[in-house]
Amino acid sequence: MREGWERRAIGEVTSVLRRGITPRYVKPDDSDALVVVNQKCINSNYVDLKHAKLTERVRALSDDRYLKRGDTLVCSTGRGTLGRSALWLGELESTADSHVTIVRPGDDILPEYLAYVLSTAEDELVSRGTGSTNMTELSAGAIADIPLWVPPIAEQRRIVDLIGAVDEIIGAAREHEVISARVLTQLRETMLTPSAGWKQTKIGNELLRVRRPVEVETTAEYAEIGTRSYGRGVFLKEPVKGAALGSKKVFYVAPGDLVFNIVFAWEGSVALLGEESQGRIASHRFPTFQGSQVWSVEYFNHFFGTAHGRDLLVQHSPGGAGRNKTLSVPRLLEAAVQVPADAESADSILATLRAAAACAQTSARHTVSAGNLRSHLLSALLAGTHEIPASYDRLLKGVSA
Repeated sequence: MREGWERRAIGEVTSVLRRGITPRYVKPDDSDALVVVNQKCINSNYVDLKHAKLTERVRALSDDRYLKRGDTLVCSTGRGTLGRSALWLGELESTADSHVTIVRPGDDILPEYLAYVLSTAEDELVSRGTGSTNMTELSAGAIADIPLWVPPIAEQRRIVDLIGAVDEIIGAAREHEVISARVLTQLRETMLTPSAGWKQTKIGNELLRVRRPVEVETTAEYAEIGTRSYGRGVFLKEPVKGAALGSKKVFYVAPGDLVFNIVFAWEGSVALLGEESQGRIASHRFPTFQGSQVWSVEYFNHFFGTAHGRDLLVQHSPGGAGRNKTLSVPRLLEAAVQVPADAESADSILATLRAAAACAQTSARHTVSAGNLRSHLLSALLAGTHEIPASYDRLLKGVSA
């Protein structure tokens, strides 16, 4: 290990390591109430107070129960939340509830550096939880025992500054991603609004059901696809042996298919398949369609991303919430819509939407790439396996000058 780096435990470099309070909730109009941060407020690396509540102010509340700027808040109960952490940068007088552990740095460690350590230790925090599946608890002692490398304060500052610069890149990428997605949405709404000369037809006249049954062999491997909600594309499952599919009916899919997830179509779970789907399969819950015209499938992929398209999916997915809201494919295919009257008009619209979609997809990939860079770089910096070159310091001086 590099000179000056020490192997310590989190409990050795913190001044406060304890759970929050058991709140006595009050109404929002209580002028003497205290803000309480709960686990819903804690996302990856940031605190969102829109889920915070108010508690009756306890006069005897000790100083270490009040949140201090630079504390790291760790979710400490429950499946799916345990282990998440975020740095508290708020100025509002606040506390945390008893499901959250307050971790306050001591003099030997920077708040941001400690927050980075805890954010990269999420899997280890989860593994240290005890109790039944739905009642998992992470004790303060379990957090205190986690080991970390502690470099000199000056080196911690360099690491914090470098990751901060990467975070700015990620923030810009996310902003561009949001803007690109918003532009695509607005273009869809504008360009797919029927105009003079459009024709009325049934969806079933434009989208034709395609079935490619698979004769499953127990020893062969099959890889399924799934579709994400809100038009966020396709995900690919790991291959499994045919025996693992059991009696499930499966069908081959192909590039150019339009696929619906009938269970979550009401959430916009529709996707146009690309080359990544070649040779893959889907269950009967993912009906596939080809177009009666060259442009039909691409057009309807965009159409179901509009407010009107989503309304049709909801309208034809009767039932209660969740898995009971199943898309009725026959009813959807009977729905009347208006479409461009000819291929030339459709191609002109789709050329614009295609370019906007490509921009949105590129922006999303840049955000993911920047996030991956941060993850790998931070792990290497905290482990001391990557040294920040002196050229970076010169760069910072040049920027500040």
